[in-house]
Amino acid sequence: MEPLDREIFLGIRVDELTYRQLATKHGMTLQQVEQHFANALFVLMQMPTEKPPDWWQFWR
Repeated sequence: MEPLDREIFLGIRVDELTYRQLATKHGMTLQQVEQHFANALFVLMQMPTEKPPDWWQFWR
């Protein structure tokens, strides 16, 4: 994940900042904040949700 995407995501989800507050803080438009947030969500959606099998299970 890109550092700015991560910072925007954490700003919204953890720090509970508004899009407008983040736009002012980073000197960007609301649309840019939305795009960075969407990028972060896309990366998180790509992550696997199940634990991969242990390495020894491949040797059966």
